[in-house]
Amino acid sequence: MNNKIFIVLLGFVLACALSQTTDSFKNIVLQDVNREVDATTQLLRIETTIDLKNEGETPLRDFYFAVSAEQIETLRLFIVRDNYDNSEAYKYKVTENLKIKNEYNATLYKIELDPPVKAGATKKLRISETHWGRMQALPKRIGTQVSALRKEG
Repeated sequence: MNNKIFIVLLGFVLACALSQTTDSFKNIVLQDVNREVDATTQLLRIETTIDLKNEGETPLRDFYFAVSAEQIETLRLFIVRDNYDNSEAYKYKVTENLKIKNEYNATLYKIELDPPVKAGATKKLRISETHWGRMQALPKRIGTQVSALRKEG
């Protein structure tokens, strides 16, 4: 799947998910989203950094992250950390939102922000995903033997 298409899809699903929750989530502004994919081994590693700003008047305690159903099948490790330091991972849980699951074919991860993001403050999250079984091995070389190309006659 093209990375740019996935980022647009991810942003759209996040926006839809946030609009389905409490009004406080309408005050989240995603200032920057960056996604890097490492496919150098049989494990597919995806690092997503999200700069978010709380433009509301109350602290932000939760943040939702969408993972497509196609990716959830191979997801083996999911870690959320503060990107400014290598602190302990944030707690999260998978939430079953049938509207999101049925309409967008995605699962939501509810990330508990502890400490909460204060009103007017920003937070930079680093979300690490590790997938197993998502990559398919290809041969090193595809070729044809010269003898197969000669016409016998």
